[in-house]
Amino acid sequence: MWITGDVEIPQPVVDAHADGDLVFFVGAGASMGPPSNLPSFEGLAKAMAEKAGVPFSNEGGLDFFLGSLPEGFDTRRHVRDEIGSGTPEFNPTHAAIAELAATSGKFRVVTTNFDLHLESAAAAVGVSPADVWHSPALPIGSDYAGLVYLHGSVRRPPDELIVTDRDFGRAYITEAWATRFLLPMFDKRTVVFVGYSHEDTIMRYLALGLPSNTRRYAFTDDGDDPKWEHLEITAIPYTLRGEHDHGNLEDALTTWAHRARMGALEHDARVREIINGDSTTLPLPERDYLISQIETEDGARRFASSTTEHRWLLWLEGTDVFKTLFQAGPASPPSSVLAQWYSTFIENPKTSDLALRTVQRLGRRFSNGLLFSVALATEALFRIDPDRGSRWRVLLMTSIEGRTAPGDPGDALRFARDGMSNTRAVVRSVLRPYLVLEQGWLPDNDSNYPPSADLGWPVKPRDLHKIVTEHATSADSGDPRTLSFFEEALHSAYDLIAAYNGATEHASFRFSRSRIEDQPRHRIHHVDSMIDGLRIVGERLLHDTPDLPDRWWLFDRVLFRRLALHLIAEDTNRSADDKVAWVTDRETIFLGGVKHEVFRILADTVAEASAAPRAALLEAVRRGPQFPAGVDEVERHIAYSKFNVLVWITRAAPEWAEAAAELAAVRAEYPNFAEREAPDQDFTVSTGTWGGVLPMEPDDFVGMVMSDGADAALSSVLARDYSERNFNEPTWDDALDLFGRAAREDPASGLDLLEALNTLDEEKQGQIRNAIVSGWAEAVIDEAMRLRVIEALSQDALLVGSPRPVAQFLLGQIRQIVDSGASASADSLRVLAQGLLAKNENGENVFPTGYDGPMLALNSWPGELATYWLTEIDRRWRSDRDGWGGLNGDEAAALRKLLALSNLAAATAPAIARELFFLFAADEAFTTDSVIPLFTDSSTMVGVWKAYLYGARINERMLQNGMFAALLSMWDRLSDLDDEALIRRFLSLAASIAVYAGISAAERRELRLTSVTAQGGVHAPRFAEEVAQELASGADDGETAWVTWLRGHLEDRLNGVPRDPDAAELAAWADVVPLLGARIPEGIATFRGRAPGLDPDNPSIDIPTEALNAHGSALVAFLAERVANTEPNNMMLAYQLHELVESLGASLSSEELDPLVTAAREKGYLLPED
Repeated sequence: MWITGDVEIPQPVVDAHADGDLVFFVGAGASMGPPSNLPSFEGLAKAMAEKAGVPFSNEGGLDFFLGSLPEGFDTRRHVRDEIGSGTPEFNPTHAAIAELAATSGKFRVVTTNFDLHLESAAAAVGVSPADVWHSPALPIGSDYAGLVYLHGSVRRPPDELIVTDRDFGRAYITEAWATRFLLPMFDKRTVVFVGYSHEDTIMRYLALGLPSNTRRYAFTDDGDDPKWEHLEITAIPYTLRGEHDHGNLEDALTTWAHRARMGALEHDARVREIINGDSTTLPLPERDYLISQIETEDGARRFASSTTEHRWLLWLEGTDVFKTLFQAGPASPPSSVLAQWYSTFIENPKTSDLALRTVQRLGRRFSNGLLFSVALATEALFRIDPDRGSRWRVLLMTSIEGRTAPGDPGDALRFARDGMSNTRAVVRSVLRPYLVLEQGWLPDNDSNYPPSADLGWPVKPRDLHKIVTEHATSADSGDPRTLSFFEEALHSAYDLIAAYNGATEHASFRFSRSRIEDQPRHRIHHVDSMIDGLRIVGERLLHDTPDLPDRWWLFDRVLFRRLALHLIAEDTNRSADDKVAWVTDRETIFLGGVKHEVFRILADTVAEASAAPRAALLEAVRRGPQFPAGVDEVERHIAYSKFNVLVWITRAAPEWAEAAAELAAVRAEYPNFAEREAPDQDFTVSTGTWGGVLPMEPDDFVGMVMSDGADAALSSVLARDYSERNFNEPTWDDALDLFGRAAREDPASGLDLLEALNTLDEEKQGQIRNAIVSGWAEAVIDEAMRLRVIEALSQDALLVGSPRPVAQFLLGQIRQIVDSGASASADSLRVLAQGLLAKNENGENVFPTGYDGPMLALNSWPGELATYWLTEIDRRWRSDRDGWGGLNGDEAAALRKLLALSNLAAATAPAIARELFFLFAADEAFTTDSVIPLFTDSSTMVGVWKAYLYGARINERMLQNGMFAALLSMWDRLSDLDDEALIRRFLSLAASIAVYAGISAAERRELRLTSVTAQGGVHAPRFAEEVAQELASGADDGETAWVTWLRGHLEDRLNGVPRDPDAAELAAWADVVPLLGARIPEGIATFRGRAPGLDPDNPSIDIPTEALNAHGSALVAFLAERVANTEPNNMMLAYQLHELVESLGASLSSEELDPLVTAAREKGYLLPED
């Protein structure tokens, strides 16, 4: 609970205070604030040093120093005098603690202070502790009330004060009266420390020795200090207002005390004050106060009596106490009060739909109390407003989860075999719909309209479709219940949504199915199950029940009518004339919602129909549709509807002259009418692609540049309007792509285009210029043309305006000549690279957002420029390996500059680090001085490690020159890699170093320790797994590793050195045992009696054939011990063990396998027959 804007008191502390179970443990810090101004324990020790005339020292602890003062110096008496001579005034902290202790029901305060300020504060606020105890006469800690001076007080004789190390020894160890009091107190009570730092040795030891389930909290201005977690004390942080100014703590305690002593009338006034404010977005203290109120029955009543505004219902939806109403089970007394208040919104027609939207947001699962209150309110609403009342009724009676809504069959369906559709009762259970409330199109929280509703079913669409269609296919078509069963399923869906919406049709019935014919599987919706069930049954019954279409038509519901029309289309016993007459007699030609099925019948029949049905059909078309009054341009709409029908029937019967004449007449009157691709559908979806279409072919464009000139060619492309976005038409990006391709295929054309850009605006110039230079980057260019392009790129405008394309050009071209020797173009590229950096080194680089180091290296001009220099170094090395003398001055200077510029380093450091192995071979001194330090620099190390790990290679000289130290440093930041694959690569590198590298024994031990201690040891299991991967390559490696370091490491890990291992790490090390070659028996012996269980998250077990042949029985016994120590009931382990036993059976006899099989059966991982 936020008690002030600065301090949040944990709810368990608030609850313990309310229950009379809270102990305030008060230290010296509470008495240091004004006006008390008493010293801390260290300040007291310094005062004693000054009085005794000895130098102060904190070595050995303050109690040791005080105990070592000269014999003639009466330390306890001087301490009492020092404290007693101070100001007698208590401070606000003392007063707040006294008030809080008094309002808790049981005054429970313990203090290690010697002053009497807590007593004085209690008296001042009219509080009298039940008892006051002074050490050593202390009460029973588990059941006391009053004020305890744990270390004595100035009221008592000085020799009773706990001041020196000897005093603490008596109080806590030998006579242990303080310990006997504290241990049961900590065990039974919740304790909050105020002004207590826990720096004294005795209390630290005591805290560490307490069980982990003790409830201890501490107010502190340093909540991030790791000591609190170590001591298992929950920090309650506050901020200092200034040096040594703990005013925020005083305010929090004072506010808490004030709130604790508030009476009913004060709470009433405070709740009303908050409710009557302008906003429900409350400051944290007010929010938590109001929540604390509604979590009590009286407070909930205060809230409910203070407001009827909907804005507070919206606020209440975000509180846990209100949300519990929308969970199954009984409601708490406060929740029941809020349920009754919520129901007042339902009773009122002006807010009933707003209350329904609360259900949409919080869910349809009601507690007992909420369902009772809502049911009563619904009936009250129905008497006033039947329409709104009916909406609530249908929700309550059909769709409350766990009560009236159908339940989720869950695993009953998941694990069911074939035959689920054989039982009509099962099919009926999954066909029962319920309402799903949805937000709707206009999320206005204050307008009184209901949430939208759709239908839901208890199972997924495909599962429902499978069950229903299988039943429709297999059910007895002669049983009259079969037809009525499927009809009732669709009627139920119609009736439910109509009861909520007050309408007979719903979008899901009108538009979810474009055609009644069989649907593709990926388009299946819930309602398709009923459609296809009826379709299948109808098609089966049609021959024996020819009047079924008439029956379905009379239901006057769109889906039934579409199904009726589908049967007419499918009926092979009806003639074309009969089918045309059927649709015309029922005036279906322009009937809404059934267009596809009507048009399908027309397409199949008009060509064969005789004159009379055709004439009737054409007359129906001439009459046209009826539109509602008030439709704009109604005659045009009527004409377009006729037009679509006429287009359709003339496609089906092109020789029908009368229909063609009618179509021609409509075309003449409305020449802009265009034929639709699918006239049989009211709604269609167009598909296509944006862009990807060049304005012309690159070869044609280059030819135009050569024949008509660059200006003309450029103008022809720019003449297009690229602002319109049309499917399969070129975009501006496509135009830029054309310029780039032209420059790539004919670099000379690119030069001509570059010169022609001057007449364009600056933005277009830059975009086209970048496209041309990017095209040159990919072009295959001869020496002469390369020099011409380099000269063009050397202009300042290009270097400054197009740094990325120029860097791409440098990199693309140097890669083309990397196997060439010295050349004029290589020299010119070098000069161009130097110029590019010089012109841009001081600019602000806006790198792509969301990119890490390696991605920046690949997708920015600084990263590509750095890669150019690395490739240029590679080119020189390839051309003169024998005479190689390291990086030359230009190369070293360029790389150093790229690394030194802070605005570029995020991209350049990863680019250069990626080639660490190559650079080290090319110039060991440069790389040691300039590149390896990047791997330990906190600002660059994560990015460079990410880049390096993608292809990490290392040698022993690199390790000696700093990479070993870098490896150890990075281990503590592995989580910053934020990529499990990269972490695995790092650990694989570390494992290969541990197994193969010629590092010293001390270095190998340091690596082992780091693998366990870094980041709390979270990576230790995976390091062990990577060692196993390294050792899997050969038995000799395992034997060597065992002798040099692995034996010692496993013994340390099993003995908890340097930290206790978790089960996953030990399991991973045990997996190494079969890879130790001749040392396998020693590995097994190391684990004897301590073999870890198999890791359920990494259950694969690899046993080389050679190991099995040499040590099969011993390994089987070892595996049996591991299985015996494994937790049961893991399906993946069961599978792996089954596979393992089968594979081992190829090499070992059943008698040799028996220990493993027996252990696996005892754990339930193998069945008796396995």
